[in-house]
Amino acid sequence: MRWLLAVMVLTGYFGVVEWAHHADIDGGTRFFTRFIASLVLLLLAGMWWVLYRPIRRRDRCLIAILVPLWLAGSTWFTHPTISIFNQLMGAFPWLCLLAVVWLWLSRRMASPSRAGGVAVLAMAVCGVMLSLRWNGLDGRQLSSYSWRWTPTPEEEFLRSRARPLVPANGLEPRPVVLRPGDWPGFRGRDRNGLVVGGGLADWANAPPQVVWRRKVGPGWSSCAVVDGLLFTQEQRGELELVVCYDAETGQERWTHGISTRFEEALAGAGPRGTPTFAAGRIYAAGAQGDLHCLAADTGEVLWSRNVLRENDGEVPQWGYAASPLVVDDLVIVFAGGTEGRGLVALDAASGERKWQAPAGRQSYASPHLVELDGVRQVVMSDNQALRGVSLEGSTLWEIPVTTRSFLPMLQPHVVGERDLVAACDNGGVARWEVRRRDETWTVTEKWRSLRLKPSFNDFYIHKGSIYGLDDGILCCLSLEDGQRRWKGGRYGFGQLLLLPEADQLLVVTELTGQIVLVAADSTEHRELAVHPGISGKTWNHAAFAGGRLYLRNGEELACFDCQADEASAGGRPGGTSGDETSIP
Repeated sequence: MRWLLAVMVLTGYFGVVEWAHHADIDGGTRFFTRFIASLVLLLLAGMWWVLYRPIRRRDRCLIAILVPLWLAGSTWFTHPTISIFNQLMGAFPWLCLLAVVWLWLSRRMASPSRAGGVAVLAMAVCGVMLSLRWNGLDGRQLSSYSWRWTPTPEEEFLRSRARPLVPANGLEPRPVVLRPGDWPGFRGRDRNGLVVGGGLADWANAPPQVVWRRKVGPGWSSCAVVDGLLFTQEQRGELELVVCYDAETGQERWTHGISTRFEEALAGAGPRGTPTFAAGRIYAAGAQGDLHCLAADTGEVLWSRNVLRENDGEVPQWGYAASPLVVDDLVIVFAGGTEGRGLVALDAASGERKWQAPAGRQSYASPHLVELDGVRQVVMSDNQALRGVSLEGSTLWEIPVTTRSFLPMLQPHVVGERDLVAACDNGGVARWEVRRRDETWTVTEKWRSLRLKPSFNDFYIHKGSIYGLDDGILCCLSLEDGQRRWKGGRYGFGQLLLLPEADQLLVVTELTGQIVLVAADSTEHRELAVHPGISGKTWNHAAFAGGRLYLRNGEELACFDCQADEASAGGRPGGTSGDETSIP
């Protein structure tokens, strides 16, 4: 009977964990399910051991004291990324499994030998944890580990460089102008991720070609591509950098760095926001709220401020992730400050404060310019509300958040003149009508759906349908009522682009490094082509400019020629080598 109980407890635990990894649930529920299952296992395993009479009480008590001490105490000597949570949710379940197997195999041995075997197993498990480095989680919260003595991708990248930085000194100033087909910031021109002005080549006969690829420092920034220049942000050791590359060759042109480093165990190191181009300038916000205005051609610092510190904000758990929004002569940023300083507008040329507006204290979304009922406004989603703010800084309307744990990460979508579709505080998406009557604004909810739980993966609206990754699986909802039309294709927690003229979605997978072309078809899930992309966990949004796809993650940056035909290339030189670009 005691063996049956042990098998039932272990089977139940590993079954619940496996279910949580694959179930159609939100990330918070997944984490708490696994955490509670680990606590229950700890309790039941302890009770089973205390009542396991074939081993003497003295030995049982000794092991019951020593094993928790070893697991908890070894955390003082493990790699800094290994915490007590890793011990509880990673090491302890496997120790329980190994201990039960050992006790069954040794059931004819004497009590001291059997108890000693359990002690040896506990020390062995602790030894393994001492040898590991935790690399964080993927979108479904599966852990990744490496041997602690192996170099990280960042360390390998820094060792391979002939020099740490490329200074701006000696660069000839030149006008940098936004051209048709450029990608000036986070998710493109209007922050909507649309690729317009032509389709892709027939990948069956002309698959994307690697123009160049190179190693980069960690960070979850996307890329801005303007006038032949590519701008992104990286972490390199203790320096947080804004980096400019030549978009045609991948060669580094200039860097601007400050001495700061943000790092957390789950997602790693580096800045999260994407640089924004406007009027010859680059605006970039680092992971701890350092906002820089730089000359796009040379990287010269025009002004810098820390929007979090100046507004009494605080660095979010996963880092400051908002990308600056430039509207007219203003740069608008989320600051999460107190006393009505949640959303802040600065003069784009000087950095002087122009206005401030109330907002929540936490958000991983970015300010978004829209037009609702004929009025241009900034929509901001934070942990208190989804709200519209006028370009003069007054709050027009808001939809309060009712779930205190809600952490918004996505951009809204405008439908028609008055409707807004956005992530909502139950983990799904919702559609509201936002209407102006004289000077009063009203908001009416049309529907709310849990059929799409997009997490941190932005979704798209096309021809009456909503397309997005529901817990890593692509799905399609009806825009009219939020009902699901289909669900299929496990791509992980990657990102999407929409090619509206071609009725296609370009999916960048999270873990397999693939670029997948999927039909934006409301009737069925249909893959059109699959192509290798970049290696490593890819949560970064893709960029598309001039017929070329730019992909990056915390390890690699690559450019792919995806143009429909040679004539559309405009005479640009194409690359054939997949090797990393050399850096002088």
